[in-house]
Amino acid sequence: MDQYTYKELDGRINGLELQLGIDNEIKKSSNDTVISQLTKIQKKLNKFYDSNAELETLNRIISDLQIWDKIKQSPTELPSNKSTDKGVSNELTIDMKQKLVLMKYPAIKEAYNNLIQLSNMDIPKLINYIETSQDKSHNFNSDNYELLQRKQIIQDITNNFHLLVMKNMIVFEKYLNLMVRENKYWVSIDEQVQALRRKLLKVENNRNVQNKY
Repeated sequence: MDQYTYKELDGRINGLELQLGIDNEIKKSSNDTVISQLTKIQKKLNKFYDSNAELETLNRIISDLQIWDKIKQSPTELPSNKSTDKGVSNELTIDMKQKLVLMKYPAIKEAYNNLIQLSNMDIPKLINYIETSQDKSHNFNSDNYELLQRKQIIQDITNNFHLLVMKNMIVFEKYLNLMVRENKYWVSIDEQVQALRRKLLKVENNRNVQNKY
């Protein structure tokens, strides 16, 4: 069993223990204990993952790239709204731009895939195909002549198109880096919650043992 599989299984076991063991303990106790508060935080975190389905796609991408060890480092604080509120003008702040990119993720992904397909088109080959293809019901020579007349315009459009592809790739890469940061932050929070839960369980178990004597 590799390290990644072990961590995944350990995380699932901890999740089951949290849902079964701690929930039962909360039902037995009428007081709002620290463990019950921790459980509520865990449930909120699970609800966050459920309401953000794109994180599952990101997790799958990270798993395929095998970069979990690289992103599971010490948590870094995300930029707060207070830091960007100072000197706010009519222009969009960086935080607002990041949120806008997150909202437009489906459209960005679809446009990115479409642009990649279009970028693989061989324009000269298509023109040559039209020139050599003869259809008795259509005059392709006339079409070819019109295309040759617009050769410079087509070339300019092609160059602008490839430039647009490069810009969209840059946007997509920045978005992916942003999602990695977001996921890294929440993974670190989840790990800290799990570690705190285990410590609290240990403390309460020791306290219960001492109370017996």
